[in-house]
Amino acid sequence: MVSEHSHSKVMGWYVCKNCLKHEEIIRYFESLRKEEKKCVICGETSDSIPLTNHTLLQNLMRAIIRFEYSEFEYDDRAGLERLLQGENFILPTLPSLSIQNIYQKRKIFGRWTPQPLMEICALERKHNDIPIFASEENLGGAFDLPLKDFSADWRRLRIHFDQGERDSFEKILTHNLSEHLPGIRCKLKKGRTFFRARIGCNESIQNKATVRTPYQGSAIDRSPAGISKAGKFNPKEVSVFYAADNLKTAVAETRPHPGHYVSVGKFSLKDDIQLIDLSIIPFYKFCNNTRDLATFAFLKALQAFVVTPIVPEEQHLYDLTISIAQLCRSLGFLGIRYPSSVGSGLNVALFDDHVDYIGGSSKLYRLRELKFELKEVVYKLNRKQIPCET
Repeated sequence: MVSEHSHSKVMGWYVCKNCLKHEEIIRYFESLRKEEKKCVICGETSDSIPLTNHTLLQNLMRAIIRFEYSEFEYDDRAGLERLLQGENFILPTLPSLSIQNIYQKRKIFGRWTPQPLMEICALERKHNDIPIFASEENLGGAFDLPLKDFSADWRRLRIHFDQGERDSFEKILTHNLSEHLPGIRCKLKKGRTFFRARIGCNESIQNKATVRTPYQGSAIDRSPAGISKAGKFNPKEVSVFYAADNLKTAVAETRPHPGHYVSVGKFSLKDDIQLIDLSIIPFYKFCNNTRDLATFAFLKALQAFVVTPIVPEEQHLYDLTISIAQLCRSLGFLGIRYPSSVGSGLNVALFDDHVDYIGGSSKLYRLRELKFELKEVVYKLNRKQIPCET
């Protein structure tokens, strides 16, 4: 594995956090030791990381290009230069100033010229760990789709799953997860609190009026083993504790309707535990070679699948997420953390008894309204006439 801090002693270009756009580059930036250096883009002296000859950063940049774009969107080196020098969501846009205005360009944008831009993408490097042109892998065609839209292993896994080929399905799942699960684990400390919600409440009559109070204790805890319904990560009659890291996400996960009363209780971890963390999959840990890059694409597809709610008519898909949980459990992890599809927070699924109810913590809420944000699904054809969702 290459050094994360390798940089040139001759040129020594650096870049600061404020001049990075893509969240995965920013995440990598935060993982490194910073230096007080002048940024090649903005010209300001602040916490920066080396850009020149920084091999892992170059690999990450190339991996992001492969993930976000198909080769048809840049064609060749000249096309890639145009793409990255224009409006894009990876790097700042080069100023459109003439060569006669090079002084003004450097005054406004430091030394952010095509030279450091090409350096960060390693276009001068003869041997690259992450190819961004199919010809670099001696492939006959082009990279037809960006990896965000296509994972070969995920597609094969779904085919085997849909055809009931359990052994082949589990082989692909194990191959992609076993080696890399330790790299996406997280540790939660004893005392960490979670919110668990349940639609409904206790009702009593006082002076002819209905008084409602929230469920407490076991009434709001997970269902006991033996009577649990199948869930995202648990088969029927196996109990798993589902909760969220904030109040609104916990309520949203119950899918309430306006007018519903929702009871919410708080739970605390009894011990330190290690979970698989599907909320954040750091790209920089998967950009050393093409196999790791393919695994990242698989994990992002898996993450999207886990986040997407399973509708009642597709309950058989629980078998897939349950298999994921069983593999995680077999590797010694005690649960899974994953993004919520209906709230801004994170969910956890804990496999065993790791939490205690915080006595007297329950509160009752009534849902006033729901809000929806819609985005029309539109497709465009790329140059190979492959439909791509915009």
